[in-house]
Amino acid sequence: MTPYLAQLLLRLGATLSLVALIAWLVLWQVWWSPPELAPAGLMLAWILVPLVPLLPGLALGWPRAAGVWTPLIILPYFAWGMTETVANADERGWAIIATLLTMAVFALCLLFAALHRSPRKPTGK
Repeated sequence: MTPYLAQLLLRLGATLSLVALIAWLVLWQVWWSPPELAPAGLMLAWILVPLVPLLPGLALGWPRAAGVWTPLIILPYFAWGMTETVANADERGWAIIATLLTMAVFALCLLFAALHRSPRKPTGK
C-alpha cells in the first residue's frame, strides 16, 4: 500500500468515525435519553461546538487538525463515556459505544499524524 493511499484511508476513517461519534452523541443525549438536569439545547451545543469545526480539517487532511487538535479535543468525550460506563448502569450501553467511537477517532488521527510526519534529517556526524 502506498503512503498516499494509507493517508487517504486513515483520513477517511477518522472523518467518518468523527461523524459517527457526533451523530451517536446527538442521538443519545438529545433524542434517546436526554439528561434531566440540562436542557437539550445545552447538550447539543456541548457536543457540536467543539467537534464540528474539526471536520473540515480531518476531511482535507490538515496535519494539525487531524494529528494534534482532534486527539486533544476528543479526550473529554472519552472521559465522559468512561464515566457514564462505570457510574450509570442505565446508560452503559450508549456510553460504551460512545467510548469506542472516541477511541477509534483518537487512534486513526494518531496513525494519520504518524504517517504524515516528515522523516528526521540525519545529523552531520
